[in-house]
Amino acid sequence: MWKELLKNISEEAEFNEPATQNQIEEIQAKFNIQLPNELINFLKETNGIDVAGVRIWSAKEIIEENVDRRTDEIFKDTYMPFDCLLFFGDAGNGDLFGFSI
Repeated sequence: MWKELLKNISEEAEFNEPATQNQIEEIQAKFNIQLPNELINFLKETNGIDVAGVRIWSAKEIIEENVDRRTDEIFKDTYMPFDCLLFFGDAGNGDLFGFSI
């Protein structure tokens, strides 16, 4: 489903190997959350993608980026706490995509 949709947006979309169930469970365990089915299904089709500068992160990047935003002093001093959000991608211009947890 996701690959078909993304191919319609850009024929140049390149897809990663699907995320493993262990990688998905690692995200959920790390942040003590249940990922939305849409994100799980996406990761099971392609573990991250860059389409026209918009990136949906891999399972590894989701963990790394969220840990960084929750622990880096620069983010703590500049923004609200990010513990109530889980980011999963970016627009390439500094804007992040995420959902409330």
